[in-house]
Amino acid sequence: YCHQTKAYGYGWWVKFGTPAQTRVGWGGGYVQDSLHAEIEAIRAGLQWLRTEIAADCKGKRLVVQSDCTGALARIVGDLSSLQRDLLLDQAYSKHVKGHQGHVNARASVNTTCDRHARRMMRQFRKLHLDRQGAPA
Repeated sequence: YCHQTKAYGYGWWVKFGTPAQTRVGWGGGYVQDSLHAEIEAIRAGLQWLRTEIAADCKGKRLVVQSDCTGALARIVGDLSSLQRDLLLDQAYSKHVKGHQGHVNARASVNTTCDRHARRMMRQFRKLHLDRQGAPA
């Protein structure tokens, strides 16, 4: 998140199915603060789940992991709705300690998502600066 331009980027990672498959997604835009950027990132991943693999979710467990406890607190209602709508067995969140590099699998995924987020934030910030006539 860039406090100056309000540009943000996000990255999400999903593991699902048997055999296990993974998908990544990233994007960005402009929001009022870093908390809202984190919430948007989680919701983008949940939306992908809802539109792309909803039919395969019945009876499964959904675990949303993030390094932002504030965002995890704000998506509790989203998880309840998703659990009900997709007939999930469980839907809950877990905090991941951020900025740990690749010390374990959870930290590694978080680091990868952060890398995508930074790249996308820079891309959206450049668009903002270009529109303002400032050097990019």
